[in-house]
Amino acid sequence: MCGHCPESGEIEKAEIRFREKLCDAANHAFFQVLNRADSTDFDLGDRGGGYLSCRRVGLLVPVIYPRLLGVITNGRDSKYHEFSLKKPNDILNHPDKDIELSSQIRDPENEIYGGAVKVKACIHGLLGHYEEYILSFSGLPEMLDEALVLLTAVYSGCTSMEHAKELAAISKVTEFGNTFFLENEWV
Repeated sequence: MCGHCPESGEIEKAEIRFREKLCDAANHAFFQVLNRADSTDFDLGDRGGGYLSCRRVGLLVPVIYPRLLGVITNGRDSKYHEFSLKKPNDILNHPDKDIELSSQIRDPENEIYGGAVKVKACIHGLLGHYEEYILSFSGLPEMLDEALVLLTAVYSGCTSMEHAKELAAISKVTEFGNTFFLENEWV
């Protein structure tokens, strides 16, 4: 060790704290999105839950293996689980490495949908050392999946609200961006 780098055990502890922080942020974001959908009469249809996952760029396995948020009553558990894992791959496998949202490369014919965001996080305590992560959610309507991961990124400190709004504006979930995210106030 060079003296400036954290010990292996410290890195593992930092990664555990980061996963816990992401899960807490996602729980908060999930209830914010559902409450806002309810108060704006957004039609959720038969969707009341889904799966959150997180993958660190460069690792083959998820940092957060798909975690259920809410309740899935429509029998699509395995589909949402699968898409939660697929959306990060859609971003990583795209030739444009500047893609930050899966909705930027949205292609329903090839089952590429919004609901994943690439963020940077400094979790090891090394000044200026950032890892890239992709947060993904599947289970709510697509616009809400994306709103949830954007809010999770904000609430976990991985991005600012200003940047999240910039991303929502370039989203391709509608021709006007992610209007659900843009038209609501978030705290």
